Amino acid sequence: MVRLIWQGWQLQSAGSPIPSCELCHVVHAKAWATCLLERRAQREAGFTEQRKPPAHGSGRITCRNDFNDYSELCIKFFGDRVKNWITINEPLITAKFGYDIGVDPPAKCSVQTAYPCSVGGNSATEPYIVAHNILLAHAAAVKLYRDKFQRKQGGQIGISLVGQYVEPYSDSAEDKAAANRILDFELGWHVEPLVYGANPRSMRQLVKTRLPNFTEKEMMMVKRSFDFISINYYTSRYGKNEPASPGIPISYRNDQLASSWIKRSKFLYSYPQGLQKLLEFIKKEYRDPNIYITENGITEKRDDKLRLDEALKDPHRIQCILQHLYQIKSGVNVRGYFHWALFDDLEWGDDYTTRFGFIISITKTISSAFLKCQLSGSLNS
Repeated sequence: MVRLIWQGWQLQSAGSPIPSCELCHVVHAKAWATCLLERRAQREAGFTEQRKPPAHGSGRITCRNDFNDYSELCIKFFGDRVKNWITINEPLITAKFGYDIGVDPPAKCSVQTAYPCSVGGNSATEPYIVAHNILLAHAAAVKLYRDKFQRKQGGQIGISLVGQYVEPYSDSAEDKAAANRILDFELGWHVEPLVYGANPRSMRQLVKTRLPNFTEKEMMMVKRSFDFISINYYTSRYGKNEPASPGIPISYRNDQLASSWIKRSKFLYSYPQGLQKLLEFIKKEYRDPNIYITENGITEKRDDKLRLDEALKDPHRIQCILQHLYQIKSGVNVRGYFHWALFDDLEWGDDYTTRFGFIISITKTISSAFLKCQLSGSLNS
């Protein structure tokens, strides 16, 4: 199964003429999908990777409509080849890192931590509004697909979510409750509306009026708006209870009354057991949905000092894959598995300093060093 990721709304609305330059993108992508079809590879496409509906303002409904038009265009052009559609990839990242922490676009926040919040924003409300609008945009795209295309094309559609299991920091009842709250605020925030038509109870109790409610019509559209849930799993975290204290700023992170961190790692610590626990949690709490593992892998620091024959030896990656594949054989409803990634890629926030790929990407050449010096003015004219 091959994953094709579309970077936001790069095509015109379905009802508008398509510029020749954009039509070239469509023709090229369709040819690529045909190539994959001839090799009997099953396709999976995602409508968007990073660019999501805005937090608020008059563009809210317009943005949903634009996304719907974009989705229709993709389905219309590629639906005869692509049979597995993902509407949104990782809405948590957009809401949390884009509107609470302020490190990802559009870099909005109001509670300063390691980032300056220079753009402004409201960490107490905007993350919730963003996630709410993302779910509505997703549900509208699913309705469009089911009403106009699914019967004829014979495909399926879902959403891709960040999946990290949370282990209690201790055996105390408080830490166990904190771990569950983190799961509610990160996974349940996006899954429970799809399964039950409402946000998690813990979020409703803690966030209260700052958490947008679905209208009756919206609830009916959002509920069951998926054929599968896809999970991007790399690691798990500890969760610890953090009682409310006077003077702490209101924000999405502080609403959880919990702190979390990853063991012995700045970013990713391989914990295959967490995948099994997460899948069993989803099966129990969310009515055993069809699941695809759409991202899973292990990272390592790029070291250009290694000889190529040394860099090509990665038994740790083989071990990681086998350990994670073993964990999905526990009676859960997993329909497919993607490894991240085929090639070393540009990782958001890490550039090319980390490696995920089966295939090594060599990026430094003499010409690239020359261009860098030329642009920085290091070379004499």
